[in-house]
Amino acid sequence: MDREFARIFARQHGLITRPQMGGNDDIVRHRIATGRWVRVTAGLYRLAGVPVTWHQRAMAACLAAGPGAVVSHRAAAVVFGVSGFRPGPIDITVPPGRGARSPLATVHRSLLLPGDRATKDHLHVTGPARLLRDLAPCISPVLLEEAADDLLCRRLVTLERLLAQPSPRPLRAVLEAWTPGALPGSPAEIDVVRALREAGFGDPVRQFHVPEAHAWVDLAYPERRVAIELDSFRWHAGKSPFASDRARGNRIVAAGWHLLRAVPGDLGPLLAAARALLPAAA
Repeated sequence: MDREFARIFARQHGLITRPQMGGNDDIVRHRIATGRWVRVTAGLYRLAGVPVTWHQRAMAACLAAGPGAVVSHRAAAVVFGVSGFRPGPIDITVPPGRGARSPLATVHRSLLLPGDRATKDHLHVTGPARLLRDLAPCISPVLLEEAADDLLCRRLVTLERLLAQPSPRPLRAVLEAWTPGALPGSPAEIDVVRALREAGFGDPVRQFHVPEAHAWVDLAYPERRVAIELDSFRWHAGKSPFASDRARGNRIVAAGWHLLRAVPGDLGPLLAAARALLPAAA
């Protein structure tokens, strides 16, 4: 029995429910009395000594709410590591008609189709497509755009799937700004595109081929022969990619192009150089 309990604790972030113990109240009383378990809420217990984490609190909220409950809304964005979201209050969604009220979370009631559900870090959670639909009425357009960019760039959901489903108006506006097939190579790339746009340079061409250099570049303004490469350790780490990037850059410059490098998080030098090379920008 202890071995089975250990497996349950391992997959539930150190938590166990009364039904999972077979409803044996003697076990519960003994293990609480001896300090081995700690009561979280009615019918839910934590293994003593296990650290209390945000993910554990999210698991506890779902377990306490009963079958069908999933982490949702802002909390689901935290589970997926979406840019702009940090651990905080828990949101869960339960099936319609469920009278669940939880001291552990904000409870939403909604029908979830099989495709709306996912599992991550042992948590039942709304999938990326459903997550964006839930967030759309609740957050600012800027944060919604960043969330969509993040999930699309990490290939956690496809633009085609999002466009195929009914979406709240704010999300539809974000999605229609994307060009099918023009998915950026990294989450950092969309930040650079946004900064260039806001600086008045317009949108660069993404993943542009410079034929005379036999090379692809992350971004380009072909009419000005300006190419932009993103220097990011996350996406170009390692000796071989570094050497390849430099050789490719040399070919681009030799072909008569201006090559600018963007460093995510410090775009000032890029924008300053762009002002000199793109003087006709509005």
